[in-house]
Amino acid sequence: MKRRKNLAGFCCTILLLFAVPALSAANEIDIGSITANTNMQGEFNFVLTPQLNINKFSLQFNILVKGTYTVNPLSLTFDFSNYLFPQREEADTDWLYAKRVLKQYSQFIKTMHYGYRFDPFYFRYGKLENNTLGDGALLSSYYDNSVKYLESRPGFNLKFGPIGHFGFEYITDDLFIPTMTGGRLYILPFAIDTPEKASRLNKMEFAFSYLTDPREYDASDPTSKKLFLSCYEIAQPLFPGENGQTTLFADFLTQGEKSDLLGGGKALRFGLWGRTAKWMTFNFSLLTPVVNTYYVDYFSTGYNDKTSNEYEKEYPLYIGKVHLDGTLGVSMDSEQLYAGVRFRSNLSSEGFSGQRILATIRIDRFLFNVLTLDLNYEKTYPEENGTQEAFFPGLVSLKNVYIKGNAQVKINGVKFVISGSANFDKDANVEDYSMNMAVEIVLF
Repeated sequence: MKRRKNLAGFCCTILLLFAVPALSAANEIDIGSITANTNMQGEFNFVLTPQLNINKFSLQFNILVKGTYTVNPLSLTFDFSNYLFPQREEADTDWLYAKRVLKQYSQFIKTMHYGYRFDPFYFRYGKLENNTLGDGALLSSYYDNSVKYLESRPGFNLKFGPIGHFGFEYITDDLFIPTMTGGRLYILPFAIDTPEKASRLNKMEFAFSYLTDPREYDASDPTSKKLFLSCYEIAQPLFPGENGQTTLFADFLTQGEKSDLLGGGKALRFGLWGRTAKWMTFNFSLLTPVVNTYYVDYFSTGYNDKTSNEYEKEYPLYIGKVHLDGTLGVSMDSEQLYAGVRFRSNLSSEGFSGQRILATIRIDRFLFNVLTLDLNYEKTYPEENGTQEAFFPGLVSLKNVYIKGNAQVKINGVKFVISGSANFDKDANVEDYSMNMAVEIVLF
């Protein structure tokens, strides 16, 4: 039986290795590379990452062959279990079993996308990278940092429209076990079919967005509290065109826990967002609570690394305060290159407080066949005697700074893997520091 499984797995591997290059006669194909890894416990693997491009469609595979070896006596055993259908359990319905099969084989796709983010039709499959929902009221420049930068997760982002008077967007961080799911439905009530008679008013949008954690809610467990966020939006494009768009927006925001969807804070938000035709976006906004305490930045980068009730400790915004938020992002799906900078601060009669800067650069595909990179910089401006560090001098200081980075550099078939992090306190002294380096062989 074991021999049959190995044989079936071997056949699947051969088919995968040759099916993709077979398409190269009609389409652009990047064979990627094969990387070999091993350790002292006798485990090894080979990873193949070919990429297929067909016009606006791009698909990158992540084909893994793994096994074990011994030196004395010399032996080599391949493990093809990840290619075989999972065993069906007695409690499995047809749908549950099909879902488990899809989840297993989805691991062979690292990322898949069609179009650009502002085309009438766009989708992306893979972990979320620099994603914004609507005007950014509920989700802005989000990175799924719970997954390593070269690994994948079956997240999904679909954008459709505007087609006629309507448009729609859907987003989730995981199609199979989601911890964040949301959507946006918008209408253009004044849209017309004759472009030569169009005015700015014809581009006005009325939208409803929501974002929530769909996992089970346990009323007896205080750590299971999860917010449901919604946004009612009016957006008026000021400078729409083929090369981009600048839009003025006004939002009414509500939030509540799953047991009481509208029982939490409510806020007003105003701002300006814009984009180029393909890659760059910016967003500047002011938000102020009008009912109860409003918790900002709940579904922000790092959400999956926090317990679900930490919003009560970290993000409260009280009536009388204004939350300033500015982002600038670049997303190039075809090159798997993403970068973003976000600044946030609270403003009240006492002045600024809670200033934070987050910057991320991520290259998930070897740039110029040499470099991949995941670099994260986060700074919280320290306060001393009620006075916060000045903004511009703080940009060049290391006070309250956290830096984390991973990089891979390929030189003549040798890959250097470097990772490290550093955490600095309010006096710019290092509280925690780590640095690691490894060497891998790239077969081609």
